[in-house]
Amino acid sequence: MSLSFRNVAKAALVAGALALMCPVAEAGYTAVKEPKRKVGVSHERIIERVYGGNFVSDPTGLSFSNESGITVTRLQDGPAGDAALSGKVVSARAVAAFSGRRKTAGYFGIRSGGDVQTLLAPAGRQFDVTGAGRSATPADGEFVLVKGAGKAPRTFSSVASSNRDRMDHLVTYKVKGTAQQASVYLMCWEDKFAGRTDRDYNDLVVELQVGEAAAREAMSQPLLIPLPPGAWTGLAGLLSVGLLLWTRRRTLHRFLGVA
Repeated sequence: MSLSFRNVAKAALVAGALALMCPVAEAGYTAVKEPKRKVGVSHERIIERVYGGNFVSDPTGLSFSNESGITVTRLQDGPAGDAALSGKVVSARAVAAFSGRRKTAGYFGIRSGGDVQTLLAPAGRQFDVTGAGRSATPADGEFVLVKGAGKAPRTFSSVASSNRDRMDHLVTYKVKGTAQQASVYLMCWEDKFAGRTDRDYNDLVVELQVGEAAAREAMSQPLLIPLPPGAWTGLAGLLSVGLLLWTRRRTLHRFLGVA
């Protein structure tokens, strides 16, 4: 075997190994890498911790399901996926944070009417995290993660073109089969800019419950069902008969001297 052939064969083996290690990027979906750190946790493990059961991915790696019938499916990244959350009132809770060893100050919010509205300020690490909130107004479709405190916090947007590195910092899943009445989504954030990022998208994971603003407002009002004219006529007749019987009973009691 010649030296050049050996070099070609060795290069092919290395390329094949790298291809297996790197995630496959489906069209319209940002590639998510497996965590490198020991404390890092994959999306599959996070989903199992949040919803319970043993989840198995489909061949594309974009959808997971468990034995209870819960499915967790990736939304397309970009405008197609953002449209599903635009114009909605949302409730949010932090469910996981694997952003390293330090507890970093920051907040998660939505852009509504051009302004950023804070939904929650996550605290804690790994699965021991807290933070929950609800939007007062519908979202414009853009979500924001702000990390760090002081004069120069790092701001990451769900809209890739709004980020200074033009990188997609959010992947989103739609969750079906839970007991929740509202639509449920799982948002997985990457909180480092290109060049430093590990692209595992587990730095902050937030569960959203999403509903139509108009529907929620209607649910807070009492339900009034108008009666047809015929029903009012019948009701008036019953009241008249009842009043007549009560009057005759009172007259008889007075005649007999009964109180």
